[in-house]
Amino acid sequence: MESQQKRQRTTRLAGRNLRRKLSRETDASSSIVMQITEVVDEEANLVVAIRRHLEVLNSGFSDREAVKEAAAAISSLAKIDENVEMMVENGVIPALVRYLESPWSLAINPNVPKSCDHKLEKDCAVSLGLIAAIQPGYQQLIVDAGAIVPTVKLLKRRGVCLGCMEANAVIRRAADIITNIAHDNPRIKTNIRVEGGIPPLVELLNFPDVKVQRAAAGALRTVSFRNDDNKNQIVELNALPTLVLMLQSEDPSMHGEAVDGKLIFIDNNGVEFLLELLYLSGMKQQKYSSRALFELARKATSFAPEDSAPSSPTQRVFLGAEFVNNPTLSDVTFLVDGKQFYAHKICLVASSDIFRAMFDGLYKERNAQNVEIPNITWEVFELMMRFIYTGRIDITKHLAQELLVAADQYLIEGLKRLCEYTIAQDICVDNIPLMYDLADTFNASALRRACTLYVLEHYTKLSSETWFPMFIKKIIPEIRTYITDILTRPVQASSTVKIRPTQQV
Repeated sequence: MESQQKRQRTTRLAGRNLRRKLSRETDASSSIVMQITEVVDEEANLVVAIRRHLEVLNSGFSDREAVKEAAAAISSLAKIDENVEMMVENGVIPALVRYLESPWSLAINPNVPKSCDHKLEKDCAVSLGLIAAIQPGYQQLIVDAGAIVPTVKLLKRRGVCLGCMEANAVIRRAADIITNIAHDNPRIKTNIRVEGGIPPLVELLNFPDVKVQRAAAGALRTVSFRNDDNKNQIVELNALPTLVLMLQSEDPSMHGEAVDGKLIFIDNNGVEFLLELLYLSGMKQQKYSSRALFELARKATSFAPEDSAPSSPTQRVFLGAEFVNNPTLSDVTFLVDGKQFYAHKICLVASSDIFRAMFDGLYKERNAQNVEIPNITWEVFELMMRFIYTGRIDITKHLAQELLVAADQYLIEGLKRLCEYTIAQDICVDNIPLMYDLADTFNASALRRACTLYVLEHYTKLSSETWFPMFIKKIIPEIRTYITDILTRPVQASSTVKIRPTQQV
């Protein structure tokens, strides 16, 4: 009896569990059906919404506010990738292209469109940029709909409604369209150049709005990648210096727009590309290349006296001008041009590695009371010692080269740089080879780079000299080193006026 009752209870429990399981499965199935139904309904609602907005865009230009609202709604939908395919299938691209050039801009004023018209064009440009980024086929559809010409016109809107944020946004989004429709599409890149899209992009590199600058740099990078004709036009328009400086900016977002770890829009050999133009191409290309390199160097460096006189590599002790050639506490006497010059070893040793070796090493001068100085005139030696004792002197041009030789001999780097700066003031067409040889002989890097800068600035005039072809090949390694050095250090913003050597032609 008990056993039968137990079996009945077990049967009832099993029945209830089975009913619960079936109920759960039914609920799950119902949930899946409901989800599918919701997805279908959402897609249907999306199609309805797209068609409704499209109908407004295609209805004509009578209701400006309705068109603006429809364009804004399309722009919001385009920000979701899953919506784009359905938008394209329903024909939004031609309608958006149609409104890249607002029909009300010219009706109101041919020069000053209102902000509302900027907003309409911006929303259309945003949508087209997002659509183009989805797949290559959409890029071609946008171009086939005639988007390039009105987009280029938008890029030229920089002179209209200055300071208007909506106008700036339109320009930036137009640059984004160029970037996205040209990506990995050689034919569209060529079309953009043919329709005049590159010059306004180059002009936008100097636009007051930094976001517009970034967008323009990104577009230039894209249209020039693996396209030599576009690349050459960008070089001809002298965009290289600005673009490379964007690379050097400490703003990481600038790096992303200007480069991909390389020089802007020029594969792995950006510097080499410009250097080859200097000696392997025609005069026109040489002029463009030299100007680009010069502008880059000029904007990124200075040659001011204070920059040219860094501290010596060893610590210096400035005893002061009153101790120059003063026998008070002097512990060494130099014989220069047959005359005595009183000095103090502690000051000399702290200022020059050569004097340190002389008086703190095993040389005979260590214990000598009188040390003869050959091959240096009294006037030059006195100036050198005055620099050691004070850290500053006025260098006259007629003594600068002799003083450079003395500073190099005794490894007084600060004095050497001051001499280089003074000598650089006399660089001209007639003496540039001699100046460069002088810099090379005494490893005067600042003077050598001043010569390099002069060559780049006056390339056209120098190129008429018979000796110049051999000379430019000789200094190509220095130009390469100079530019590479610039590219490997960040540009520092400064309000200080940059000083360069006086240029003589």
